[in-house]
Amino acid sequence: MKVIRSMAMLAALALLCTLPAMAQEGGQSKPEGGNQAGGQRRMMMTPEERLKRMTDQLTLTQEQQDKIKPILEDNQKQMQALRDNGASMEDNREKMMKVRNESNEKIKAVLNDDQKKKFEEMNQRGPGGGARQGGDKPKDEGQKPPQ
Repeated sequence: MKVIRSMAMLAALALLCTLPAMAQEGGQSKPEGGNQAGGQRRMMMTPEERLKRMTDQLTLTQEQQDKIKPILEDNQKQMQALRDNGASMEDNREKMMKVRNESNEKIKAVLNDDQKKKFEEMNQRGPGGGARQGGDKPKDEGQKPPQ
């Protein structure tokens, strides 16, 4: 009888020890850059992931890839520095847009005319391929009120 009770206690203890690990794997990983405005969270693409996406969608040559990769890496460093400076997203928004626009201009300088057109279309759709938030609709539409 003592053996069965000991086994049950060990099983319960093992189960309790695994719950925190399972909860952490529940898809609630912290995104790069921490919380974003409005409680939205998403993972930021690495420069390598962005380059692969651009290569696939724009059919970049190896020479173009070699020129664009440092632009993307510099962009990421500047954006991360802005996220880490302790200022609110509201305060950083304009600076981030400036960094992004400067990076986009550098990238466009490497592209041919057809690629530039596709690149512009990609940027209009946004990172997920859909319409950009706040693009063609009023700011309040589709946003949940704070709870």
